[in-house]
Amino acid sequence: MSDQPLVKNTRIGASEEMRQVSRTADQERGDREQVVQNLTTGALLDWPNKAGFENLTEHRGPIELTVKGTIPAWTAGALFRNGPGSSRLDGVKTKDGSFALDHWFDGIAHLHRFDITVASNNAVKVFYSSRRQAEGFVKHVHEKGSLRDMITFAQKADPCIGIFSKAMSCYKALDQRSEARKYDNLNVTVLPAIDVPGLFAHSNNKTCGDKTSSDTTQSGHRVSSSKIWVASDTASLQAIDTTTLKPVGNAAVQGNLHPDLKGAMSCAHAQIDPVTGDMFNYNIQGGPKAIYRIFRISAATGKTDILATFSRPGLPPAYIHSFFLSERFVILRVPSTHFGKMGLSVPWEGNLMAAMVPFNKNLVNQWFVIDRIHGQGVVAELKTPAGFFFHSVNCWDEIVPMTNEETDGSGAKVDVTCDVVEFPTTDILHKFYHNVILNANGDARKAYSNLDQIQNIFSSLVRYKFRVSLPQATSPKMTVRSPGILSPNIVFTIPSPHTGELPTINPRFHTKPYRYLYSLPQTGRSTLVDTIAKTDTVTREAILWNNPTGHTPGEAIFVPRPGSEEEDDGVLLSVVLDGCLEKSYLLCLDAKTMQELGRAEMDFAVGIGLHGVHHPK
Repeated sequence: MSDQPLVKNTRIGASEEMRQVSRTADQERGDREQVVQNLTTGALLDWPNKAGFENLTEHRGPIELTVKGTIPAWTAGALFRNGPGSSRLDGVKTKDGSFALDHWFDGIAHLHRFDITVASNNAVKVFYSSRRQAEGFVKHVHEKGSLRDMITFAQKADPCIGIFSKAMSCYKALDQRSEARKYDNLNVTVLPAIDVPGLFAHSNNKTCGDKTSSDTTQSGHRVSSSKIWVASDTASLQAIDTTTLKPVGNAAVQGNLHPDLKGAMSCAHAQIDPVTGDMFNYNIQGGPKAIYRIFRISAATGKTDILATFSRPGLPPAYIHSFFLSERFVILRVPSTHFGKMGLSVPWEGNLMAAMVPFNKNLVNQWFVIDRIHGQGVVAELKTPAGFFFHSVNCWDEIVPMTNEETDGSGAKVDVTCDVVEFPTTDILHKFYHNVILNANGDARKAYSNLDQIQNIFSSLVRYKFRVSLPQATSPKMTVRSPGILSPNIVFTIPSPHTGELPTINPRFHTKPYRYLYSLPQTGRSTLVDTIAKTDTVTREAILWNNPTGHTPGEAIFVPRPGSEEEDDGVLLSVVLDGCLEKSYLLCLDAKTMQELGRAEMDFAVGIGLHGVHHPK
């Protein structure tokens, strides 16, 4: 099995068997070299991605899908998926033709729902519906003919916008409660808790809607049957009706939760405590000095507490897509994606990419460890070399057994482990422009012709470990801080394609030691990710789904088998685009073997999205 090639381009039909490809740690270097060869020789140009970005339509349904194979009955529930959809706005004309969005991350939000149901005869049926979001965004562009007064991820600037107009847009964007919030394009995540604790407490705030009936699960989450929430890397949240997928009111903002949460930047990936259901996130406020605030929303009371507020010399606002949560700590890692002019470059430029200062190796990553139990604030700081990451994977802490002879007088110690998928530079952000993904005018070949840049776009799974003092409720804040700036140890680095992006794990192991990671590597056959991998973090072995050419997977969401204690006993649900037939299907893989169990097929293409969540019935 280990002598198999990493991947092979095949055009087998859905009825033919697809075997997984197993790899070992000894093959990591050779497989990386194979990916480089695939990219530089143009192998990626044969992979069709166009159907995942163009001519995408709504299907408000529900539409029954054709189920082939077996989808286990215990997966019954709703799978919600969020992500960029259409990138063109019909009826909005520019000097270059129809209005088009340049970057994948700026596509108009499109929300999808897959209902997995079990009939009386135990037959599993799957129903699909979808709806475009961001109606205010679309309406504003139609009225203005441009993205003036709006902030995007990477839309190239309109040279016709003058200094005065830019200044006015800058002023509006600085206020998270401004009219601009109506134009938010929240196209990244679906929050893992169906009900955002705290927001419904503001009964006089029409953006939050009326509080729905709810109950409490064993984990402490309050579950609403009628609303979910979608988000991006802003301080906005949008309630969505789970039946119609229609937005409920206008977007809510973090300032509704606590008056100190004034910044416009936040995190798409809010963290949820798996035991209490408490939600954690951060808020970044730009200005003469950047202010970072870490906050917690109690699931039991709906109250929001500020766990830490801090500024540091030389620490500007930054683009941060995720962070870490353990049993005792919130850990914020600030990557090298700093915004210029202390954050004012964001509203001035009108997009995040242009507002970032150029990457350089002097922009070290700064880490902040915040006590989430005893209110001691920032208890430790760390630094690691310059780099970038989208997604944290998991984090846990363990008290270190120590004898009296081993203690340094500062009390008990805690080992903290953080797993993250990281990149050496920010070059990967430039590979997600539509002209590169779709090879317009040969731009993909140009983008992957530079060997140094190719090396910079490869991700790796990195495990960091560091030791801090254990905070105590009776300790003065200054005495629990670990001395100086720490440097974490790197336990291991597993390179792509044995790991990849959009990482997921069995959710039952969140904030706990875990073994298996599921992710989407790029093996060089496509301009995007092109397979699903299961990585054993103990043995470093990897199993890759050996999918046919043109079958682009989405984030693989782990659904555990009820009652099982085995970490990999479950299935992966992934929305896959068959770019050759220009149709999509919901794939169900055995999470243990990476063999296909079944699929639910559509007669149309679904956009290549970003993130989702499975809510069991």
